[in-house]
Amino acid sequence: MVKIAVPSDDGERISGHLIGSLLFLIYEIREGKIHARAKRAQTHGIMAAVEDCDTVIVKHCPEPISELLAVKGIKTIKENRSDAERAVQGLLNGGRTKENSLYFENSARINSGVKS
Repeated sequence: MVKIAVPSDDGERISGHLIGSLLFLIYEIREGKIHARAKRAQTHGIMAAVEDCDTVIVKHCPEPISELLAVKGIKTIKENRSDAERAVQGLLNGGRTKENSLYFENSARINSGVKS
């Protein structure tokens, strides 16, 4: 099982900035598909909210935060889409959707369910 976190302010769209987002949408991935969804408030900071996740999909993330996440074994993926679930689906589809042909470096790892 793999968990992907997405910062959001409204529970549907990716926040413009990781810092200051109201909550995280947590997607549990099994066998390359979304198995479960949850919302997690960012009440004790970013690291506490995503500590059990493997990947965070963001629109913008300051380099020091990205480096801190990496030290904890959490990958940061920058995404231009606004819709959180479409971004997760795009990652699971090898980074490709009709709107975006970008390939993500760790989509194969996520689809295989292997944690780093």
